[in-house]
Amino acid sequence: MMDPHLPAPECLGRLLSHAEKVQASDIHLLRENGLVSLKLRLDGVLVPAGDIHGESGERLFGRIKYLARLKTYEDALPQDGRIDRADAGIDRDVRVSTYPTVNGEKIVLRLFCQASVRKLDELDFPRPAAVASGFWNM
Repeated sequence: MMDPHLPAPECLGRLLSHAEKVQASDIHLLRENGLVSLKLRLDGVLVPAGDIHGESGERLFGRIKYLARLKTYEDALPQDGRIDRADAGIDRDVRVSTYPTVNGEKIVLRLFCQASVRKLDELDFPRPAAVASGFWNM
């Protein structure tokens, strides 16, 4: 899917643009044994999207952590952050979560579209329950 000689900023830009184009809600990157496997969440289903081999995967992980203001050297503890849409180069907010795994590390990028956020009254939430929970003022 990705050229192994592509610089990390361009690799991340292409990955985010592709995910936005196919309307993926998440990008899952799993690093283990010198290989990064990519999966996209499309309509609630994780779909394999290819692999990145060698140092390109390491550079991509570093770039994501740098933009999300995470510790780039930390892979044994979970971390959470966000990438500003201006830095991401797409029209969506990107939330970043990292998780240690037995064989490596996993990063999940969640793509949020502000236009798709609905208000409580648009969700058909029962009014008495909403009022009782304090979400809705009478």
